Amino acid sequence: MLKDVLEITESWIGPYLCGDYMTLGDVAIAPYMDRMHVLKHYRDFEIPNEEKYSKWHQWSKNILSHPAVIETQQPRDKLLEAYKRYADNTVRSGHYYTYYARPENIP
Repeated sequence: MLKDVLEITESWIGPYLCGDYMTLGDVAIAPYMDRMHVLKHYRDFEIPNEEKYSKWHQWSKNILSHPAVIETQQPRDKLLEAYKRYADNTVRSGHYYTYYARPENIP
């Protein structure tokens, strides 16, 4: 993932993905950026605070401090709660329960 971050940020030319103004690309990625703390919390993973990742960190700061993004952010504690079952591998989809509800499918 870190190699990908370097490749992606290599072509960035401004405070946002495509320059001086926030674009649909920034908007599309913002929710994922807002969840980076979930990775830190559950998997102890974060983009290192090193010079080679400075574009990433600056973009993250720019996008997450934009008023339009701030208005749509979920509280951090709610996100941690929402992702807990994924982190401890206990989440089950509706398909899982439908499939395993039939006796012939129980392992």
